[in-house]
Amino acid sequence: MLKIIIHGVRGSSPAIGQNFTKYGGNTTCIEVQTKSYRLILDTGSGFKNIDFFKTKKQTAILYTHFHHDHIQGLSNNPSLFNKRPPIKICSAMLKEAELKKILSNYYSPKFFPITLFSEYKNLIFYNFDEIEREMLDEIAIEYTPLNHPGGACGYKIRTKNNSAVFLFDHEINDRDHLKLIEFCRDVDIVFWDGMFTNQEYKTKIGWGHSTIEQGYEFLQSANLKDLYICHHAPWRTDKEIDQLSALYPKNLIFAAEGATIEL
Repeated sequence: MLKIIIHGVRGSSPAIGQNFTKYGGNTTCIEVQTKSYRLILDTGSGFKNIDFFKTKKQTAILYTHFHHDHIQGLSNNPSLFNKRPPIKICSAMLKEAELKKILSNYYSPKFFPITLFSEYKNLIFYNFDEIEREMLDEIAIEYTPLNHPGGACGYKIRTKNNSAVFLFDHEINDRDHLKLIEFCRDVDIVFWDGMFTNQEYKTKIGWGHSTIEQGYEFLQSANLKDLYICHHAPWRTDKEIDQLSALYPKNLIFAAEGATIEL
């Protein structure tokens, strides 16, 4: 069983106002639950929507990369800072020490009022392979490098019967495209970086993001059941997303904050 809860799918910066209520304005944060475990992919501003009091499942945060919109929400969840079991933090991109250095720098003066990880001892850094081994009884976690400025990785999460891939920030390139298709082939769902349309991409080459049209081509090439467009451009309104959605079949879905997917 995989239960996926979408807490934020906006890219680059939060979007605020009545034109951004249907798909949501919070930046990237997606929760994946199995019987015993909970994985949280990135802590964008949507991280505040997770209720840590509701479950006693072992919890780990997996970072795909460290751009502002993917880490900015870690400090903004009031239920995170309780006496419950520790929250494990890791990334397939970096070893424990380097990951801690990056996030500690971000969450300390002069960028943040307090030294976050000194104040809250329930936030514990781990190497990715330690988390991977701990969860092998129920979950297999794989990763792949993505084409994004500063580096990024995508994750595949598999149980015995279901699978999902998360490709939050990636710019298609000919060198790695076939490898990525094989990484995703026949999984149940893929979350795809659809920051731009093909027309918008013409002036955004090298920014590290793919297009909605490329997502549709990928859905067919990798033989996927469903592909969810995420990392919505911060300027793209609900009405504009609805208009784009109407152009595609039902298995190309524009991800919406607050949605739950059960596989």
